[in-house]
Amino acid sequence: DQYYVLKVTLNGTWEGENNIKGYNELTEKADGLDDVSDDHNIGFKLSEAGKVQVIYTIKDNKTIFKLVGKFATGTTPVDPGETVTVYFVNTEDWKTVKAYVWKGETGYKTWPGEAMTKTEDKVNGKDLYSYSFPKEYDKVIFNDGGDNQTADLTWDKDKPYYSDGKWYATKEDIPVPAAPAKFYITGDSALIVDAGLDKANAWNPAAIKSEKDTFELELKADQYYVLKVTLNGTWEGENNIKGYNELTEKAEGLDDVSDDHNIGFKLKAAGKVQVIYFVKDNKTTFQLSGNFVTKADPIPTVADGFYLMGTMNGWKADENYLFVPNETTEGEYMLSVTLTEGDELKVAKVMNGVAMTWYPAEGANFVVSATHAGKKVIYFREQYNADWADFGGYIYIANDIAEGIHDTTAEQPAVKVIINNCLLIRRGTRTYTVAGELVR
Repeated sequence: DQYYVLKVTLNGTWEGENNIKGYNELTEKADGLDDVSDDHNIGFKLSEAGKVQVIYTIKDNKTIFKLVGKFATGTTPVDPGETVTVYFVNTEDWKTVKAYVWKGETGYKTWPGEAMTKTEDKVNGKDLYSYSFPKEYDKVIFNDGGDNQTADLTWDKDKPYYSDGKWYATKEDIPVPAAPAKFYITGDSALIVDAGLDKANAWNPAAIKSEKDTFELELKADQYYVLKVTLNGTWEGENNIKGYNELTEKAEGLDDVSDDHNIGFKLKAAGKVQVIYFVKDNKTTFQLSGNFVTKADPIPTVADGFYLMGTMNGWKADENYLFVPNETTEGEYMLSVTLTEGDELKVAKVMNGVAMTWYPAEGANFVVSATHAGKKVIYFREQYNADWADFGGYIYIANDIAEGIHDTTAEQPAVKVIINNCLLIRRGTRTYTVAGELVR
């Protein structure tokens, strides 16, 4: 008079082909045996108390079985109650996937619950598991039977598919995950050079790539560095540029040094600076750690513009090396300067005190020869000019300098000059002031 429900498994698991054995696997379906669920559980009553034999055998290289007993015929299967099914996408590739369900203080099964059934479907290349249980239980935890588990979840009958922290109505609604972020560090010339890269990589969004969650930079003491983080090596895209305003922990000694929230700092002693990435609230964030000087001097503020930088000025933006527009040629800039043989130089576009673009962006620095040493006028254009290829394509160094052109080097104080009754001489595309009355 007791209605029983029975199932056979192979190797003690629900996994693997033919491992779940039920009514549809019976080779002899005796009268009184019922098929009582979608998983073909076997239901029965006995006509009298006694033994039920489960007999296994091999047939056609397949394990099969039959049940033998004095079964009561014409029985009504027990009503297992309405059940629900939830699905779990194994995005973390757990070797074992279990579901523990409960309501209030009552669990359907003991912790950590029962093994879920691996379906034949995959979602974004990951295995999809299912688990059925009485609908009265409203809470579920998916786990691996060990240390890994989800939070306490409330299942939704309209959204039974769970993947990466969210429920979905169908498996087709589960989005394709975004490609994992690749982290890069970029910064000013000092940071790039001291990190072991060519200074031409300064402010290159893909300057230094990190393959790990923690990146270490070996830097000097008493040098003011400016740093920025990019995702996927580009300035483009939402949240791709990470700076001071993105830091989760703003340690003492870190400065917000520009409108773009670049991070400035000094170290008390030569050593490592760690850039640590992690995900918080589904957003990639980071923090910096190091032995920072707590009141580092910020970068000197200089006017935005084009500067000649090189070994002669420590590769820094110096107002004595600021180009001014050439009023006779639109889009061209000029600078009067004294050069020394062996000087290495490039032009940089400076914004907010930081060199943002180099001319040329790649390639060797221009090295001043004996021919171009001395007091010179340097012309600059943002666009590459093949006629200036000998100088890298962006600058032209005149071999002579006419009287009356104001010298902006340090030894000559800056003055406002008005030229009256001047005489101009044209040589090709160059215009020189040769003579005139200077009014100060």
